[in-house]
Amino acid sequence: ETWRPASERQYQTLVETIPAITYVHRIHAGVTAAIVYVSPQVETLLGWKPEDYVAHPEHWLTLVHPDDQERVQDAMSQAVATHESFSAEYRVMARDGRTVWLRDVAVMVEDPTDGAQLWQGVQFDITAEKAAETRLQHLAFYDSLTGLPNRRLCIDRLESVLRQPGRPEVALLFLDLDRFKVINDGIGHAAGDELLV
Repeated sequence: ETWRPASERQYQTLVETIPAITYVHRIHAGVTAAIVYVSPQVETLLGWKPEDYVAHPEHWLTLVHPDDQERVQDAMSQAVATHESFSAEYRVMARDGRTVWLRDVAVMVEDPTDGAQLWQGVQFDITAEKAAETRLQHLAFYDSLTGLPNRRLCIDRLESVLRQPGRPEVALLFLDLDRFKVINDGIGHAAGDELLV
């Protein structure tokens, strides 16, 4: 059997059923001039209707977390200027107030009808992945018993401070518990843990 291109309906079904937001933006002077298309998953993942996006071309950017907006705009401007693909991970606000992490990947193509620049992209929800990263980082740098920063984080921060030019005076306080082994051996590790907490 020979390969045949899928029909437009098959492509539409694919785009509207994969668990990601697909979109097409028309670009003018480096910014989104119009949103040609956004898939229905924008409502499933973020609670916003596709019409919200299409009616207001810059609506999507207002949803980007304030701490990420400049970075996202810079990355997009760079990609537009160089005609390279765009790839970024950033936070957006869902309609219900949740913060959702997206991985956004897009390529620039030329509209065959008028030569305009179009961004064709896909946004994946990576919130669970980011939460797992945060948990792993917390486990690496914080004591699981007390929740306090551990030796690894202390050394990391101390080295960072010591590398700063013109740094202020630095003091490091070291505390030790005498005869702690007696508690662990005499009345058990649970008591030792309680004392540490």
